[in-house]
Amino acid sequence: MKYIRGVFEDFEYLIEIDDQHIPLRQISLEDGNVEISCRFDCLAEGKVFIEDLDGFVEYIDKNIFENRWKLEANKYLDEWRLEKESNHLGNSVTGVIKYFYPQGIIIQTESVQAIFPVRNHESINQIHSGSKITGVVAGYDETNMWLILKDVKLLK
Repeated sequence: MKYIRGVFEDFEYLIEIDDQHIPLRQISLEDGNVEISCRFDCLAEGKVFIEDLDGFVEYIDKNIFENRWKLEANKYLDEWRLEKESNHLGNSVTGVIKYFYPQGIIIQTESVQAIFPVRNHESINQIHSGSKITGVVAGYDETNMWLILKDVKLLK
């Protein structure tokens, strides 16, 4: 993993990328507002190469990224604990596809985000943002505070 910090005009961001330059997590700061990619659609699209980024850009230590991530994610921990208590393994959930991340399809349920970890979502016919789906809770992504779904089906 590599960690990047960039500043462009009034916008600052920290991005975690894997060895193939695919963004996995992002913290975006603008005008006093902070968004983290596990709660907001702020993850960089496509591969990230430091030489292609505008403004001041630098590699940073993993600890700098992780400390800021924890600081921002902690604001949602109480909510996350309640969601896990309400969404036990094996429970069925229904939601709407919000967006597509490299890790999979992000689904907004009534009260929490979930992920269907399929990397080749382009091969799934008729799936697009706004599609309504149902799935079974298979686990929890603690880092991103997402329910992990399996047996996902498109609803009509």
